[in-house]
Amino acid sequence: MLLSKVESLLNTTHMKYVSAFKLDSVLKPKTVTAGKEQGEPQHDFIEKIEFEMNFQKEATARWMNFEAMKDFEDVDQLVSFSTVCDLLLIESLHAFEQYDKKEMQELIDRVHCPVAILPENVDHDSIIIVNDSSLDIVQLTKSFLNLFKPELRKLPVSVFVDTPENDAHISNERVFIDYLKLYFKNMGTQLMDCDPASCIEEYLSKEHLKPIILMNSKSMKNFGDHKFFNSGPIENLIAFVIKSEESE
Repeated sequence: MLLSKVESLLNTTHMKYVSAFKLDSVLKPKTVTAGKEQGEPQHDFIEKIEFEMNFQKEATARWMNFEAMKDFEDVDQLVSFSTVCDLLLIESLHAFEQYDKKEMQELIDRVHCPVAILPENVDHDSIIIVNDSSLDIVQLTKSFLNLFKPELRKLPVSVFVDTPENDAHISNERVFIDYLKLYFKNMGTQLMDCDPASCIEEYLSKEHLKPIILMNSKSMKNFGDHKFFNSGPIENLIAFVIKSEESE
């Protein structure tokens, strides 16, 4: 279940307040399976109650405070709710198999809190940071350091950087790298000569890693084409994403 996946990643010292919702309430599934009729309202209500009870049981077992199921009428309500959230969790298998990738991208472009996209298997052995010299990457990194277990800082880190455009760009890169060195001791840099998804796919095909990838929603746009988040060339990818300031 989703909570068991994220439990192995989050900082254990923080009190956690959890709310849940179904993506069906804000996104439309791609298609309805042939011969499968939509459920009766009474059946949907019972299914919702059972889901809520099971989720609350899982949360309680993990010392998490489960507040309530959220009934969002549309994406706008979810976006409003995200202003007071620290993290939005999405299961990649469920989300990227059943919902339109463009709608998923638009959702991530709009929510105000970071989004963690979790695969079936959340084993991880490294961290990749896609740095496009934007302020949202700095903000995302700070959120990662606060929300996730300090033990993750021992993992090897690869920072993917753009080709510098000017002196200000170079200065920003240096400041960010120096900041990362305060927390990560095993770190290297990779120069991106293509879009982030292509560069990372090539890198992982050689290194055979299971990374946690930190990036903004702008960098994420190409990932859907490479099938990172469903049955594709790279499995077990955990993504930690923040909306790009260019999406404002």
